[in-house]
Amino acid sequence: MNSNQPSIKHTCIDGQKILFPSQEDWETLRLNALIDDMPLAVLDLLWPGLEFTQKYPELHLGLGKLSMRKQWMPYIFVEIEANFQRVHLETLTCNFCK
Repeated sequence: MNSNQPSIKHTCIDGQKILFPSQEDWETLRLNALIDDMPLAVLDLLWPGLEFTQKYPELHLGLGKLSMRKQWMPYIFVEIEANFQRVHLETLTCNFCK
């Protein structure tokens, strides 16, 4: 997939270029996880993260380029008044205390 496709939204967050693929683009990326011939990183976390963010309209999954590794790293953002804030989400359930 080419990052310059019109369906991919580009924005700059905290000085980093972030891509926001459309729903159709994500479906294409599931079959071939490459953008500009660079792989998407941490696929085992990316797809569950995408499914989670799609449940909440204020959450978005974006991709930022890791040039030293030549990969696209997924980041979760919360949209607040048309601004994006990078966040890290954790579960509240302890896997050891069930």
